Amino acid sequence: MASAWQKGATRDNWIETVQGKLDECRKGLRKWSRNLAKKRTAAISEQTKLLGQLQRDEGPEDIRWKQQAKRRWLVGGDMNIRFYHAYMNQRRKKNEIKRIIDNEGNELTDKEEVVIGF
Repeated sequence: MASAWQKGATRDNWIETVQGKLDECRKGLRKWSRNLAKKRTAAISEQTKLLGQLQRDEGPEDIRWKQQAKRRWLVGGDMNIRFYHAYMNQRRKKNEIKRIIDNEGNELTDKEEVVIGF
């Protein structure tokens, strides 16, 4: 900005001089903003490419665990696979149907019976 201010032409009237210097500053800021936007766009596109590559490199096992862990764990940033396995095993045990009563009133407790009766 200092160079843009110095670049402004000195005129007869001090108001015109200040206006000229402000115009040069405006032009300098516009140029700086364009360069900044170009750099930001380039950085975003580079990060997008890296993200796409990482997503392609993830195996189906990683994707399965991440989906089952319900995004709330991913948002926190915890990538500990042991944690995911413990969480999913606990959830699987909690959601398991251990017994069911069929239409005839019989209680089915064996896994195969539960599957058939369900």
